Amino acid sequence: MSLSLHLQEISHTFRGLHVFAERYHNIHIYILRNQSLEKKMFSAIDRIKKKTNLLMVDLSFSQNERFRSLFRLPENEQLQYELSGEIAVPGTQNKNMYHGKIYVSTSYLCFISNDKKSCSFAFPFSIIRKVERIRSNDYISVLTIFTWHMMKVAISFIGVDDHFEGWHKDANKMRLWKEYLQLYGRNLTLIRFPDFYKLIQIGLPNHLRGEIWELCSGSMLMRWLHVNEYQKLQEKYQGQTNPSMEEIEKDLNRSLPEYPAYQTDEGKDALRRVLTTYSWKNPELGYCQAMNIIVATLLIYTTEEQAYWLLNSLCDNLLPGYYSTTMYGTLLDQRVFESLLEKTMPILWVHFSKSDVQLSLISLPWFLSLYINCIPLAFVFRILDCFFLEGPKILFQIGLAIFRLNGEKLLTVNDDGSFISILKKYFHTLDKSAYPNSSNLKYKNITRFQELMICALREFNIITIELINKQRKKYKNEVLNNIEGFAKRTQLRNLHNTGHLTSTEISIIYDRFYSALFQRRIGLGPAKAYMDYNAFKIFISGITNWPQKDKIADLSDTEKHDMKESNHVYETFIKSLFLKWDKSLSGLANLQDIISGFAEFKFLDLMHAIAYFFELYDSDNDGKITKDEILKMSECFLFFMQKETDDTYLKSISNFIKNCFEYAEKNNMFIENTSMPNLSKSDVSNNLSVNPREKLYITLPIFRMIILVDELLENFFAVKFSSLLVITQINKNDVKSNGIRSLINSLMIDGMRVANEVKKCMEDAQKELDNDIKLYNSHLLLYQKKKEDVKH
Repeated sequence: MSLSLHLQEISHTFRGLHVFAERYHNIHIYILRNQSLEKKMFSAIDRIKKKTNLLMVDLSFSQNERFRSLFRLPENEQLQYELSGEIAVPGTQNKNMYHGKIYVSTSYLCFISNDKKSCSFAFPFSIIRKVERIRSNDYISVLTIFTWHMMKVAISFIGVDDHFEGWHKDANKMRLWKEYLQLYGRNLTLIRFPDFYKLIQIGLPNHLRGEIWELCSGSMLMRWLHVNEYQKLQEKYQGQTNPSMEEIEKDLNRSLPEYPAYQTDEGKDALRRVLTTYSWKNPELGYCQAMNIIVATLLIYTTEEQAYWLLNSLCDNLLPGYYSTTMYGTLLDQRVFESLLEKTMPILWVHFSKSDVQLSLISLPWFLSLYINCIPLAFVFRILDCFFLEGPKILFQIGLAIFRLNGEKLLTVNDDGSFISILKKYFHTLDKSAYPNSSNLKYKNITRFQELMICALREFNIITIELINKQRKKYKNEVLNNIEGFAKRTQLRNLHNTGHLTSTEISIIYDRFYSALFQRRIGLGPAKAYMDYNAFKIFISGITNWPQKDKIADLSDTEKHDMKESNHVYETFIKSLFLKWDKSLSGLANLQDIISGFAEFKFLDLMHAIAYFFELYDSDNDGKITKDEILKMSECFLFFMQKETDDTYLKSISNFIKNCFEYAEKNNMFIENTSMPNLSKSDVSNNLSVNPREKLYITLPIFRMIILVDELLENFFAVKFSSLLVITQINKNDVKSNGIRSLINSLMIDGMRVANEVKKCMEDAQKELDNDIKLYNSHLLLYQKKKEDVKH
C-alpha cells in the first residue's frame, strides 16, 4: 500500500482524537487559525465522518501481536501505521532527540526509541488535546501534540516530506471546499461556477471525493430517483445464482491486490455484493472484465450503494459499450484515439506505423480500466476526479499527454517490448520532480504527474466531446464490421454437420440468421443468439422460392378476405418446419440448428423428401397422419403448385385426397399392401369405414405409395420440394422493419385461391365419400333383405 494512502488514513485517525476527547471530557475544542500556511494545525472537527469507512487498513495477525506485546495494549487494538521518526519534548530541560518508530493503532499513538530504552510512550487518543503542524529547520514535516496535562511533544517524520505536504494540502482543500459549499449549496442544490471546476482540477479532498463523483456523474440523481433499489435487488435475488457470479468470484482476488482491505473478507464481500447486484440489475450485460477493478476503486471513497449507481452511470452513460462482451465501445475509442494521435503527433504516428508497434496493445487497458491498472492509485483518484466532471474526453487527453511527454524516448524504440518498458518506467516515477535539475525551486517542486495533468488539460484542450463523437461516428461502421467479421469467423469455425453446403452458402445463412434475429448490430454487444418462431418466419421469408406478390394494396377486398382465410396453410408448414429444425425442442433454434436443418432440406432425394414431408405433418410423431393432417397436406400442395401452367395439379391433389381416404386405416389395423393397386371407386366400399365419424389415418408406406402413383406429385418431391428454399445474398439496403411485411408478401398474399380450391376439393371429396357410403349401405340392406327372403 502506498505511503500517501497511509498518511491519508492518519488524517482520519487524528480526527478520531477529538471524538474521544469530546466523549470523555466534554470540553469544547478550539480551532487555531493562522494566516501563515506553516503554522496551521489540522482541525479534526471539520473532517469527522459519521460512518466508518468499510475499507480500513488491517495488517497481519502477527504484526498486531508484536505491537500489543511491545506496549502492553488491550487485545482488541489493531495496528494501523508504522513510521520512522524522531521525538522531542520542547519546553523541558530534556533537549534530546530520540530516533525510533512511531505507531498509530485503533486508539493509541505510540513511540519507542531504536534502543528500546531511551524513550517510549503509548498515548490514548482521549488524552490528546490538539495536533498542530509546524515548520522546522531540519524537517519539512513536524507535528506537535498537546495533551490535556499541558505537555507538548514534537514528532518529526523522516522520509515522508512529500506525503505530509499532500496531507496538509488535503486539509487546505477541505477548507476551500467548505467555503464554496457554504456559499453555493451542496449535493442536488449545488450551483456550478468556474471555481467549482478549478477546485476539482486541483484535486478533491478525500472527505468529499465520493460525494462529488456522484454529483458530477449523475448517479446521485439516479440513486435519489430509485430509492433503496440496491437493497431491494439484494433481497429479491438472495440465495439465487446467475452465470455472472462464477466470473465475479474468480476476479475478487485480482481486485486491487495491493490494497489490504481487499485481502480481507469484509472488503471482498462488499465488492462481491456490488458486482452481483449489478449483474441482476443488467442481466444482458451481467459482469465484464475490469468492472471489479473499477468498483474496488470506487468503494474506497463511497458506500456500496453509491458504487452501485456509479457503475450504472459508467456502463449506461459515460462509457457505453466499454464493458460489453465485444467491448465495442473501447475498440471504437481506440480507433478514435489512434486518429487523434495521428493528427496531433504525426511524426510519432509514422514511427509507430513503420515499426509495426501495436498501439492498442498498451492504450486499450488504459481506457478499459480508467488508468487504474497502470498508474499508481494515488494519482488515479485525481484522474477520476476530472473524468467524472468532464466525461470520457479526459481519457483521450491523458493518453495523448503521455505520448507527448514521452515522445522523444518512444522515437528511439522499434518494438512493443521497449515501448511498454518506457511507459511503465514513466508511470512509476510520476511522483518525482519533472525538472529535478532546475535551479528554480518552483519548477523543481512540480511533479511529473502535475506536468501530465497540465499538458492534458491545456495542450490538449482542443479534444472536446463534440470532436470525439464526430470521430466515433466516422469510424463506427469500420469497427463494428471488424468485430462482426471476427465473431462470424469464430462462430463458423465451430459449426458442424453442415452437409454439402459451401462456405459461401453458410456465410449467407449466417448473415440472414442475424439479420432476422437482431434488432441491433451484433458488434454492439450481447443479444439473444436463439431464434424464436417469429424470427424464423422473417428468416424464411428471405430464402423462399414459392409464389409471392409485392403489394397488399393491389388486392381486392374479396382477395384480402381469402388471404386471411388461408393463413393456416403457410402457418402450418412453417411451424412444422421450425419444430423439425429446433433440435432442442425448446422453441428456440440456434445457428447450428438452422444450418443443419437447411443442409438436410437442401439435399433431399425423392424418397427422403416424401418421408420429410410426412414427418412435417405428423405432429405427434406417432407415424400416422390423421384425417385433419391429410387435409392440411392437400392445402400445402395447392399452395406450392398454384403457378403450374394448367390445372392438372388440381386433379392430382383431388386424387391424392380421395386415395388417402380410400387407403386409410382404421381400428389400429395395419394393411400391408406392397403392390400398386388400381385406384377405383369400387375399392372405396372395401376400405372405407361405414361410420364416417370413425378416426382414420395413413402411414408412411401408404403415403409414399399414393405419391408415387401420381406423376405430378412424384415430380414435385423429386425436383421442386428441395428447391423451395434458395440461398441468396441478403440485400443490405433492406430495412429490417420490413421483414414482417416481406413474410406476409411471401406467404400470405398468394394464398388467395388456396382456400377456395381446398374447400372445393374437400367438399367434392366428402360428397363423393358420402355418396359411396350411401350406395354401400343401400347395397348392404338389399343384400341382407335378399338373404332373409331366401331363408323364408
